[in-house]
Amino acid sequence: MEATFSSPTPATAPFPFNKPIADVILRSYDHIDFYVRSAILAEASPIFETMFTLPQPTTDSQDSKDGRAVIVVAEDSRTLECLLRLCYPITDPAITKLEEVVAVLSAAIKYEMEEAAALMKKELLSFAPRCPLKIWAIACRMELEAVARSAATHLLGKSLDLSMEDMEGISAGAYYRLRQFHRKDGHVETNFTFCRPPEPMQAENTETPPSTDCFMQPFSDIICRSSDGRDFPAHKVILSMASSVLRAKLAAPAEHGTDPSETDDGGSTERCMTLDFDEDSRTLAELLRLCYPGEETPTEHIPTVIAILKGAHKYGMDRHISLVERQWTKIASAEPLRAYFVAQQFDLHQCASDAAKRVLAIPIEESYVREMETSSAYAYIRLLKYSKTYKDAIQTAIGSERSLRCFLESMTDN
Repeated sequence: MEATFSSPTPATAPFPFNKPIADVILRSYDHIDFYVRSAILAEASPIFETMFTLPQPTTDSQDSKDGRAVIVVAEDSRTLECLLRLCYPITDPAITKLEEVVAVLSAAIKYEMEEAAALMKKELLSFAPRCPLKIWAIACRMELEAVARSAATHLLGKSLDLSMEDMEGISAGAYYRLRQFHRKDGHVETNFTFCRPPEPMQAENTETPPSTDCFMQPFSDIICRSSDGRDFPAHKVILSMASSVLRAKLAAPAEHGTDPSETDDGGSTERCMTLDFDEDSRTLAELLRLCYPGEETPTEHIPTVIAILKGAHKYGMDRHISLVERQWTKIASAEPLRAYFVAQQFDLHQCASDAAKRVLAIPIEESYVREMETSSAYAYIRLLKYSKTYKDAIQTAIGSERSLRCFLESMTDN
């Protein structure tokens, strides 16, 4: 006999969110019903205003109660009550806990409640003198640049050691900029930002296009089409051996169309299945090329390496990952810092370790690469600590050598 579970009966929120004059019910995550007036919510939030213009459920619908539409929201009752009190012409809620401020602010931003968001930003800033690093991290996660700048100012002259909790969701790029701000005592360029790089990062496209010789082989029986519309003739058996995901796709009932043109495979007139890919032609060409025997040298162009690794994980191409790992020494030698962050992103621990050793030869404190924007602050902090430990060890060794030399000289004099 199967057990059946039913949702708990919702309780009713306290005054003033229990008035019968209300025409809508907001149901919190923890099953508390707030009876609210749609006109007030519509004025406070364009999200709710749009929602109320949609057809409402009928009175006998499961989405209604007491003749009122029921809107289920993701917020808990404490957060929802605070948010609604900020919208209603009543006394504002007393919010003294930082986690509650963050929860209400997140909800206000989500529902585009400008006034409520502005009030909560002020509350959030009030915590900056006491815990500036925590507030900076929260502001970066929520992309509140002004709050992040204010918190960073309170940090000047203080420790920048982030806890594991604070590091969650913070990019290496943001932490790098905090260290720059700290190092320059807050005297930074006018376009300086914490949450995002000051200048848009332009896509790199300096790599020589990959060879397409492997696609000129005869007897192709499938067309692989890139996101930018380029077609690559390939062979089902090769793709099936290289990728568990593609093998499953090809074994499934045909869901793909056939190319209306004949394949260029030495005169065959058989039409091919067309398989559409999300990858662009440069990435797809490299992914397909490495599927074929004899093609064992991946590109060293880091943006394409990243694309290959993403594709390899997506399609279950384990051989591709192994081939990239074999090439990692060359990749890390050319651009060690970029190689380190790429390896960290894809959990290539040995590759990350190899790259970290090579990073020691560059001025890491001043070095920035675009991959820091998609890497964690934790990875960056580990690298900084590794570099410091290495430098301290060198200084200790130098000091010990000098002490030994002085001792030997003194013995000689005696």
